[in-house]
Amino acid sequence: MGAVMPDGPQSTELDPRPEPPREPEPGECCQSGCDPCIFDRYWEALERYEQALREWEKRQVWNRTRWNLWCRR
Repeated sequence: MGAVMPDGPQSTELDPRPEPPREPEPGECCQSGCDPCIFDRYWEALERYEQALREWEKRQVWNRTRWNLWCRR
């Protein structure tokens, strides 16, 4: 009875790469000093995206390492 390793290097299908937020066009800002401005919201979303991307990249390294170790068995 052998161990079954679910998923493989293609596991990004189950854990897709985060999508970056859409950057607002310069004309989308109304220039009236809104708080928060559409660009403030974009920068906050960009920070969340970058954090999510770092976490996703770590998971991908872990999944590849785990897969490679399993394949050597």
